[in-house]
Amino acid sequence: MANITKFDCDKKQEQLYIIQMKKLVVGDWITMDDEIYQVTSLSVRYYEPYDVDGELYAKRGKKLYDEIVLRRLCDENGRIRAGVPEMWYLDFILDDIKLPSDEDLMKIQRIKEKYPEKFKKWADRDITCKQVEEVYFEVEPNKGKMICKALKKCCKSLPDSFTFKDLVDHAAAFGICMDHCTDDCSSFDNYVSFSLERVVGEDIDKHHLYRKVTSVDYCDEEEDKLIFNGYLFNFEMVFLSMARLVHEYANKTGDQHAESFFEIMHPTFIALIHQQFKENAMAKEFFKWIPKINFSKDVAYNYVIEFLEKQSSQYHLENMLDALKTSEWKEIYEGVYNALK
Repeated sequence: MANITKFDCDKKQEQLYIIQMKKLVVGDWITMDDEIYQVTSLSVRYYEPYDVDGELYAKRGKKLYDEIVLRRLCDENGRIRAGVPEMWYLDFILDDIKLPSDEDLMKIQRIKEKYPEKFKKWADRDITCKQVEEVYFEVEPNKGKMICKALKKCCKSLPDSFTFKDLVDHAAAFGICMDHCTDDCSSFDNYVSFSLERVVGEDIDKHHLYRKVTSVDYCDEEEDKLIFNGYLFNFEMVFLSMARLVHEYANKTGDQHAESFFEIMHPTFIALIHQQFKENAMAKEFFKWIPKINFSKDVAYNYVIEFLEKQSSQYHLENMLDALKTSEWKEIYEGVYNALK
C-alpha cells in the first residue's frame, strides 16, 4: 500500500473544499465515476409557482437548487465521448464528483495531442443545454378539451422568450386561468398539462426564461371513465381497432405486408396517444386527418378503410384492402369494435 503523505491529505482537503463550497468555474475539469467531464455552465434553479413545495408565489425568485451543466470528454479508458451537455443539480452529485488527478490531466493532454481533430470536434460542439419542466393546472370538469385548444392558440403568439408570469398573463387574455399550477399531476382530477422548455442559465431578475410551450394535453376524469367503460369511441380507439383488424388479417392469411404494417402500428399508436408527432410521421398524419368525434361502428369502419387506402401503395396493402372491403371482414371488424366497446 502506498504511503499517504501530508501533501496528499492537504490536496484532498483542498479538492473537497473547492467542490463542497461550490467554487467550481466554467471550464474546470472534474471526474465522476472515473469519467472526465468539463463544466460548461453554473446557474441557479429558482422557485417557480408550479413547484410543489414552492407555496405558489411565496418562494418565487428564491433559490431551489444550484445547477451545473457537464460535458463528458472520455470514459475511464480514455475513449472520447460525444460531449452532449447534461444538467445536474449540484447538491445531488457533490459526493460523486472530484477534481482531476495528475493522471486524469495527463489523459486529457494525451487526447488533445493524439486526437486533435476529434478533440476539436468535441470542443466545438454546441453547449446549449435545454431543460423541460412539466406543468399542470386545474380546470373544471368537461372543460379540459376546450381549454387545451385555447392554450395551443395562445402559445402561437408568445414571444421568443418569456417568464412563467408572462405565460400566465398571456393565457388570461385567452380566458385561461392558471392560478393553481403544479408539477405533480396527482394533485388534480381534471387538468391541462404542458411542457415548458428553457435553456439552462437563461433568466432575468431571478425568473427563468422559457423558449416554448409543447405537449399541450388534458385529462378529464368523466371523459376517461366514459372511454374506459366503452361509451366513447374516439380517434385513438379507431386506430386501435384498425391495428387489431390488421393483426387479425395477418394471422389468418399469413400476409407478410400486413404483418410488417402491423409492426409499424404499435409505435405509431404509442406516439399517437402521447402526441409525440415529431418522432412518428404516421401518427401525425392520422391525428391531423381524422375528426375528433365519437365514432359509431359504421363510421369507424369507413375511416379505417380510408386510412388504409392512404397507406396502401407505400406498404403494399392492396390485397389486404380488397379483403377488408368484403362483407366477411366488415363483420369481423364489427366484432373488433364491439370488443373494444
